[in-house]
Amino acid sequence: MACDEEVKNTLLHEIAHALVGPGHRHNRVWRQKAQEIGCDAKVTHNLNFSEARYRVGCMQGCWEITRHRINRNWLKHRRCGKCGSDLGLYDSKAA
Repeated sequence: MACDEEVKNTLLHEIAHALVGPGHRHNRVWRQKAQEIGCDAKVTHNLNFSEARYRVGCMQGCWEITRHRINRNWLKHRRCGKCGSDLGLYDSKAA
């Protein structure tokens, strides 16, 4: 799919969510509406996005995730579910 087509499909995907309302996620009702308005009704994409600003992970290295946004208050009250260590935050835009 060309980039313009992928963007159009993504917009139709989100419009289908708005049209069927909350609670349908990617179920049959959503899929039918998505196809009805011209979306391919797939839930994956091949678009390239900007690199995530934040990396959050276990300070002992058990795991790491990336995020574009982060709630720092949420982070203060969490520990690693595997080893109990504190979680660390790396902000790629920090000085």
